[in-house]
Amino acid sequence: MADATMQLRHYRMQRNWTQSQLAHQLGTTFVNISRWERGETTPSLYFRQKLCELFQCTPQDLGFLSGEVTSEEDAISVTPLRQQERPALPVPQVPYALEQVVPLVGREALLSQFVSQLCGGKGVFALTGLPGVGKTSFAYALASHPEVRQHFVDGILWASLGQEPHVQEELNRWAHLLDIPLGGMRGLRTSQDWVRMLREYIGERRMLLIVDDAWTLAEAALFQVGGSRCVYLVTTRFPAIALSLGREQTTRLEELPEEEGLKLLHHLVPPLKQCALEDLRTLTNAVGGLPLALTLLGRHLYVHAHSGPPRRLQKAILSLQEDINERFQLGDPGPIRKASAQSSVGATQSLYAAISISVQDLPTKARKALRALAVFPPKPHSFSEESALAVCHYPPEVTLDPLVDSGLLESDMAGRYCLHQTVADYARLQQPLVEARRRLVCFVEEYVRQHQDEDVLLEQELVTITSTLELAQAQQWHRELLDIVFLLLPFLKRRLLHSLSHALLQKALQAARACSEQEKLGWAWFYLGENAELISELSQAKQAYQESAILARDLGCRDLLSPALIRLGEVIVSQGDHLCAEKYLIEGYEIAVEPHLRKYQCVVLQLRGEIEAWKGNIEQEQEYYLQGLELARAIQADECIGPLLQNLGVEAARRGVYEEAERYYEEGLVVALCRQDIQRQSAILMNKGMLAFQRGYLEQAIRETHVALDLARRCANSIRISSSLQNLGIFESHRGHVEEAENFFQQSLELAQSMSHSWLIYEGKCELGMHYVRHRQWTQADCTLREVLPSVREAHAPQLVAHALFGLAQIEAYYQRPQQSLAYARESLCLYAQFDHTDGHGVARWLQEQKQASVEKSVR
Repeated sequence: MADATMQLRHYRMQRNWTQSQLAHQLGTTFVNISRWERGETTPSLYFRQKLCELFQCTPQDLGFLSGEVTSEEDAISVTPLRQQERPALPVPQVPYALEQVVPLVGREALLSQFVSQLCGGKGVFALTGLPGVGKTSFAYALASHPEVRQHFVDGILWASLGQEPHVQEELNRWAHLLDIPLGGMRGLRTSQDWVRMLREYIGERRMLLIVDDAWTLAEAALFQVGGSRCVYLVTTRFPAIALSLGREQTTRLEELPEEEGLKLLHHLVPPLKQCALEDLRTLTNAVGGLPLALTLLGRHLYVHAHSGPPRRLQKAILSLQEDINERFQLGDPGPIRKASAQSSVGATQSLYAAISISVQDLPTKARKALRALAVFPPKPHSFSEESALAVCHYPPEVTLDPLVDSGLLESDMAGRYCLHQTVADYARLQQPLVEARRRLVCFVEEYVRQHQDEDVLLEQELVTITSTLELAQAQQWHRELLDIVFLLLPFLKRRLLHSLSHALLQKALQAARACSEQEKLGWAWFYLGENAELISELSQAKQAYQESAILARDLGCRDLLSPALIRLGEVIVSQGDHLCAEKYLIEGYEIAVEPHLRKYQCVVLQLRGEIEAWKGNIEQEQEYYLQGLELARAIQADECIGPLLQNLGVEAARRGVYEEAERYYEEGLVVALCRQDIQRQSAILMNKGMLAFQRGYLEQAIRETHVALDLARRCANSIRISSSLQNLGIFESHRGHVEEAENFFQQSLELAQSMSHSWLIYEGKCELGMHYVRHRQWTQADCTLREVLPSVREAHAPQLVAHALFGLAQIEAYYQRPQQSLAYARESLCLYAQFDHTDGHGVARWLQEQKQASVEKSVR
């Protein structure tokens, strides 16, 4: 691979091509070229052929061996994982339920066989069998086996599907487990988008990917996202799916033989060893040796074994024998079973019998509780005792305790419960109580209200909360849905769950329209705008704020109108229309006179300062920032203090007062850290990096800016990403790393253009032009700066005008057009002097050098 990277660069340099030019010839991106030359990825077969045609050489000439390529490489570029970058991923943390599975009695030989097959095989292994036969337990035992973990050195990923899987959420979770940056996930819309991204990232890592409880072939196939060194294990209750995926590597997990079934019962209920063996054989056979059924029966018998004299256990065994034998002899399973014979609980008669026995033996309130608990998401998700009691509406002694004793409900020492999928399906067939759904919605609303600042608690119950919102939507309980969504939004914002916020706000829009809640509709639009702005979706944010402002104006709702106008102005500032923005900002400022709205006045002062900075009105800029900071501190608006301190630091650094800038940045960073505001941390660290560069500490500047970039990608904020990339371009340019600098500039510009962010576009083009000047690429420099100069003049951005003019002055000097060169340089110096910018010192020095050179030339 090292030869390939050197040869590819050699052939490119022979043609005097940049990476961008080669990318254009191949029809790919300069990012791919850069990765190929650094050895991070390899070209696919398609691109290798194009490279050979382009350079008129063989694959061997380029350093690629003919045996390197496999048919799977035709579609993607593989990302090899260097040894030092190969952390072994643990099995992703799963709820306690998967750790309390039925013991693998009777599965030892099959487990050993499967371990060998997985470690020595490839492709897809499929595991099928009846519901309750132990497929999930077996898969978990494999994933936990030391030999399996040792073999799959790059990790094991687990996805739980079920009848109604959240495919994109599972793929998203895999992406987070693999530490894929959030910026790389922005814009992924479909499951296929996620699959392509994961496949390229996993590449040739050696991993085991487990897809548990697949209900459709298409959904299972979506998780085949690895390369040729990955192995898949799919569990499904449907043989056709297993055969389609695993073919000859399909295994049917059978029920336990009689002797093994007895061992399992003895393991679950040790006192059974004192009972008549023939009675236990009858009982084992009655449930078909199904591990889940045996477990349910075992737990039922365990209660009797520990609740009094031995006669109680013997009586319970005889009772179970009689009921099951009677049912098995019937050709017609009975009204309840007949209604569900083809259902997903489908189950076999033995499985349904085991569940029915446990349910029918429960007190009436416990049976109703089981139906009520079916409103919760099933295992592996869990729910708290508090929520369970709220739904059941009766004390635990008559609801939860009997259910736990029966084995139908699982619990842990932390007071959390879960229903197995099959048991939940059974309960749902009994039609969960409508009042239970209503009680769950009310409980969740109150829970989120009480704990809205407690992220750990909300994180633990997030699956329950989101499923409750789906239930509320289905039941058309619109007002409850709106209240829960609005209460949950601050938590989602803190946790950077922007996609989930967007999805829930879409539900809120529908609900508000359905119940004609116009004010809440306005707030839903406002929050949609805030969420879009956080990830730099400026066009979406603008539209949402406009809708919010229109509704607020029609309703006369000043509490909504003021923030909607101000946030709308903020977006328009980013888009460069300052005249329009100021109109909205001023109106919003005048409305925000109530104490609870005054924080928005701080935002206006900050934004108006930024507008004055754009225009080069430095004194007015600083005055706005200081007014805003004073107000923010007076009303304790911490969210406004950080941005104002940051901007004051930028203004001080521009004037060359570096110690003052450092103080502002440090104070702002403390505020951002206290608030856990990752976006503001990124912004301040980026500016600290530029300050280090201005003071001559280049390596420090690069380190701090990379940290800022990582944080920006974590919160998926394209504005911060683009700004950090631009600064890295400047630093690499000054280090003499021409191609690296150009790559950073191009990435920054692409992002800025995708957002229509005027300042970043203009600034990026100016910096790219100066990069060309710095490295004497005069043609590109002239083209770039002459293109951007009219735009920045029209935008009334004197700082950028001065920057572009100085670059053009140097170009004119190179082409020996001294009069035009001096005119450009003097205009640039004049503009810099107007706002006391330190870059003016560089222009003055250059003019002095030009003057000295002219004198020396005349003397000669």
